[in-house]
Amino acid sequence: MESAITFDKAPALHFAAVLDPSVVRLYEGRSVEEIEDLDGTPGLCRAFEESIVTGDFTRQEQDEILNVLQLATELHEDDRRRDSPDGLFIAHPIRAAIDAVRLGIRDASTIKAILLHDSVEDHAKDIIERYSETPPNQIAAMSPKEQQQEAVMLLGKQEEIGEDTAMLVAQVTNEPTPPDCKGNRSKKVAHYVKQVRTLFSGSEKKDIRAKFIKMLDQYDNAIRNHRTQDVRLQAKLDGKYAHTIGFFINFLRDEIRCGDQQLISTEARLQLLQGFEAGHHRTMLRILRNSRAFRVGYNVANLTFRNNNLELGSYN
Repeated sequence: MESAITFDKAPALHFAAVLDPSVVRLYEGRSVEEIEDLDGTPGLCRAFEESIVTGDFTRQEQDEILNVLQLATELHEDDRRRDSPDGLFIAHPIRAAIDAVRLGIRDASTIKAILLHDSVEDHAKDIIERYSETPPNQIAAMSPKEQQQEAVMLLGKQEEIGEDTAMLVAQVTNEPTPPDCKGNRSKKVAHYVKQVRTLFSGSEKKDIRAKFIKMLDQYDNAIRNHRTQDVRLQAKLDGKYAHTIGFFINFLRDEIRCGDQQLISTEARLQLLQGFEAGHHRTMLRILRNSRAFRVGYNVANLTFRNNNLELGSYN
């Protein structure tokens, strides 16, 4: 059976893999970074398809996941990221989805939600236009938050997506930036950090799958930020994500201590924890370097030196 993914609307992408268990595994054993450097976003797509074919998903789940990837590709077709070699935004959710499958996540709703995790935040209006007959003037009259809520509801009604996936997307979607935060980066970062803190340590009960979706999103954003070629952009992102990496480190440490095996194994949790710890160390070093180079001030907690070595702090 041929893949549903064609990327016809994305520039420089004309790729369709064969979804067949007997197909040669081109990317088995290669890291996400190696795959992207070799073949760009088409290579990532092929690697993702290979991973779901060999990942114990049913044929129906495979079809649904590929249809969701097609939807995400179309929603993000005009979006760009400067940390992707070919500049295509869709590379980000694909990288996160590959990480998820390689860590052992076999819940189809979680994989679909990873692929769609930025869709409501960035394209709520497009989702409403795609799945409803709501007049443009009525959509425009909605507040940004109302548009997000309507988009989530519509996604949940789509058979290949489902309410479970839509609920997960809703839990990891960042709320619209308050008016008083616009134009003020410090306030915007504080607003973002508050939402991550609520997901991981707030009193509100959140699905553990949503927590892993957010972690994998941030793993790709923050831990792979060393691949961002634009040094000023890299410094800007480091200043944002340095405030949240600690939430993930503490969460994973607690999960490992408790022996929780839900969704992924203890070994996979340890692998993810080691990646976050190493990435946090690199982030702190870059912040120190860039603060000197650009005279940028950062308010980063728990950054300490002892015997000339940077150490991880404890996050509450």
